[in-house]
Amino acid sequence: SAGEGILQLNIEEKNTNSFDGIIGYVPATSSKDEGYLTGFVNISLLNLFGTGRAAAIRWKQENTLTQELELKYLEPWLFDQPFNLNVNFFQRKQDSSYVKRIFGGNIEYLATENISASVIIESESTIPSIDITNNSILNSTSLNTGLQLKLDYRDDIYSPRSGIYFASTYKYRNKKINSDELPIGILNDNLEYHNYELEFGFFYTLFQNQVLALGVHAKEVIGDYYDISDFFQLGGTNSLRGYRENQFYGNRIIWSNFEYRFLLSQSSYLFTFYDLGYYLISENLANNTNRQSDLNSGYGLGISLDTALGIMRVSYAMAEGTSISNGLIHFGLLNDF
Repeated sequence: SAGEGILQLNIEEKNTNSFDGIIGYVPATSSKDEGYLTGFVNISLLNLFGTGRAAAIRWKQENTLTQELELKYLEPWLFDQPFNLNVNFFQRKQDSSYVKRIFGGNIEYLATENISASVIIESESTIPSIDITNNSILNSTSLNTGLQLKLDYRDDIYSPRSGIYFASTYKYRNKKINSDELPIGILNDNLEYHNYELEFGFFYTLFQNQVLALGVHAKEVIGDYYDISDFFQLGGTNSLRGYRENQFYGNRIIWSNFEYRFLLSQSSYLFTFYDLGYYLISENLANNTNRQSDLNSGYGLGISLDTALGIMRVSYAMAEGTSISNGLIHFGLLNDF
């Protein structure tokens, strides 16, 4: 009839699951050594059975003694209310030094389409190797509680052309030392820590199909006593490109990522980048640690492609002061779990 019409939309279903991985074999360098596997595997299932539930598995083997395992699960809209439940498990085996395990989760309140707040609770344990006999790494368990605030005004989470992203996290950690002997300078077996994390992203279209992307990240832990298991790690694909994965560490790390993107399609682009990273190990008389800090940079170019497996990112990066022939190839897959 007059004044009425029909709106017809053609919707193409998008694959929300992703898988990527690289597995390599490093042969033995001598008759006394053994070869080992290295690489990573990421599996993300972002819409289980069409319910909006999500799960992810991440495994990474850096060398024969160092590996990470992470499991995540998301239960959206609990009891049909704007609350998401996130559960996660993380384990890192750090060479022959220690094993760290974290089990916990958070309840996220979806205040609006762009703003959310979360309450965090975690159980954390650190188990030093039997070869560590000088109390440099403490056998400990801790209860972590915290809050997180997120603001997301990006026009696209995978390849934004405009908008900002902001996330701020605070955690209070109460650590119980399980070692028989306390380190020198420590009067009781309960230690307190305050963890702060900040993440900011800015995206702006300068010209047609050309986007400026800027990211700033900061993490700091403040506490009574530090060992290496308390520190944040810096370097590699997701922070400071041009350097090895987790090459640096400190109780304070700050890094920025500047990218100039040339769009090829809705979710694919070429990019050049410049990364800057800083780490600090504060002076700590209790464990006889001197102050250490350094500022490093990396630069290079890369490509981000929208594939059937997900958003693949490959970049060639050079550290400050190195030649083109000494660059590193970084490979990763972007997902938003």
